Amino acid sequence: MSNGKTVRQNLEIEINRLRDCIQDKLDDYMLREKSNNAMYIRTGKLQNSLKVDLTLVQVVNGVFQMKVEFDESGYHDSGDGIKGWDGNGDKVNTAYLFNYGYTVKKNVWFKNIKNFGWRKPGQFIEDGIAEFNKNNPLGIKVDIIKPNGYLV
Repeated sequence: MSNGKTVRQNLEIEINRLRDCIQDKLDDYMLREKSNNAMYIRTGKLQNSLKVDLTLVQVVNGVFQMKVEFDESGYHDSGDGIKGWDGNGDKVNTAYLFNYGYTVKKNVWFKNIKNFGWRKPGQFIEDGIAEFNKNNPLGIKVDIIKPNGYLV
């Protein structure tokens, strides 16, 4: 390319920059959450779970694809770190719940407790993408592929 780097090298640089933009927004979100919540003991695993696997570069229908994703270390067992509740044994996708928000549907004791029975969407993924797009010289299109989510 005109900057002396290969297409792959440029894509790797940009995908790492995208990861960094999302990471910055996640860090900001978690800092705000920490100051607003004394019910949880934070492990930091979610903030360390954002990964790019550069070996997974694919070309699909003439389009290069690379993934920025949260690995399994960002998941936790329901109830982990919560004072006074052992959870229900489910595995929780923390990134999904924090980014998209949730509302507990069951009539349980914590249903009306903010950030426990319900949470507003953090939108750190979308905010990170918006930050990335402010300077997107290669015109990379970023799509969010939501996992199946989590039944709350």
